[in-house]
Amino acid sequence: MALRFWVAAIALVLSLATTRTARADAAVADQLFKQAKELLKEGKIAEACKRFQESYDTDPAVGSLMNLADCLERDGRIASAYGRWSEAVELTQRRKDERVDFAKERRDALKPKLSFLTIQVSGQGEGLSIYRGNTKLTQGAFGIALPTDPGSAVVQVVRGDQVLWERTVVLKEAESATVLVDLGEIARVNPPPVKRRVDSAEGGTGQGTDTEAASFWGPQRVAGLVLMSVGVAGAAVGFTFGGLASSKSGDIDAGCTPASGSDGTRFCTDSGRAAVDEAKTFADVSTYTLVASGVIAAVGVTVFVTAPSTAIELEDRADAPVRRIGLAPMLGPGVAGLSLEGELW
Repeated sequence: MALRFWVAAIALVLSLATTRTARADAAVADQLFKQAKELLKEGKIAEACKRFQESYDTDPAVGSLMNLADCLERDGRIASAYGRWSEAVELTQRRKDERVDFAKERRDALKPKLSFLTIQVSGQGEGLSIYRGNTKLTQGAFGIALPTDPGSAVVQVVRGDQVLWERTVVLKEAESATVLVDLGEIARVNPPPVKRRVDSAEGGTGQGTDTEAASFWGPQRVAGLVLMSVGVAGAAVGFTFGGLASSKSGDIDAGCTPASGSDGTRFCTDSGRAAVDEAKTFADVSTYTLVASGVIAAVGVTVFVTAPSTAIELEDRADAPVRRIGLAPMLGPGVAGLSLEGELW
C-alpha cells in the first residue's frame, strides 16, 4: 500500500509540473501569435511568418500551423506553404480536428502552382556535398523533381566550408527546371589540398607524419615567438631590479643625512654608503635590462611578422641548419642580468 501511495504521489507531481510547463508555453505562443497578426495588418508579411513559426515551435497548435501556411502563401513561397498545409492535414487527422477538410482544400489548391527543381548528378567526388539553398541534399534527392519556392534557387557544391561550384536558377510559378552537376569534373578542377610527407626528426627512417605544406609555425615564426618571450621575461627582470632599487630608499634615509647645501651633499655611514651603492647597481641593471628587452621584443615581432607562409618558401628553407637561441644569466662584480646567445639566420 505504501509503495502504491508514493508511486501515485510522484505521478501527480510530475503531472502538475508538466501541466504548468505546457500552460507557460501556451502563454508564450499566444503572445507570439498575436504579434504575428499585428505584423500582418501592417503588411510586414515576412516578419509575420517568422512570428507564426516561433509560435508553432513553442506550442504546436493547429491554428498556429495553419496561419503559418497561409502567411507563407501570401509571401509567395508556394512550395513552403504547400509543405505546411500538408503538415496541417496530418496534424488535424491525428487530432481528429474538424478543420481537416479545410486544410486539404488549401493544400490541393496549391498543387497547380508548384515549381519544381531537379538536380541531376553524375560522377563522384570525395568529400563533396550538394546544397539547394541551405538544405544539404542526400543521394535519394538526386534526380527527383523537388518542390521549390519561386524566385532564385541556388545550387552549390561544397567541400568543408568552401564553395567549389554554384548555379543560380530563377523559377517562376508553376515552372520546372533541371540543373546538371558533374561531381567528377568539379573534383578534377578542384583537387583536395596537397599534403607532403615529412621524415621524422628522429632516426630518419622515412616514417614521417603528414603535414600541411604551408605550416603556419615555421622555424622563423618559432624564433620570433622565442624572442618576444625573452623580451617579456627580460622586462619582468628589469622591473624587479627597479623595485629592488626603490626598496633601498629606506636604508639610505636611515644611514645618510638629509641633502644640504646647493649641491645636495649628503653624509652617510658605512651602511648608508653600501645602501647607496646597491641602489645604483640595481637601478643600472634595471635600465639596461629594460632597454635590451625592448630591443629583443621588437626584433622578435619583426622576425615573426616577416616569416614566409607559402609552401615554396618553406621548402626552400627545409634544409637550413637548426638555429638555437638561449637565455643565460650574467653575473659579476657589481653586475647582474641576462644575456641572449645564439643565431637567427
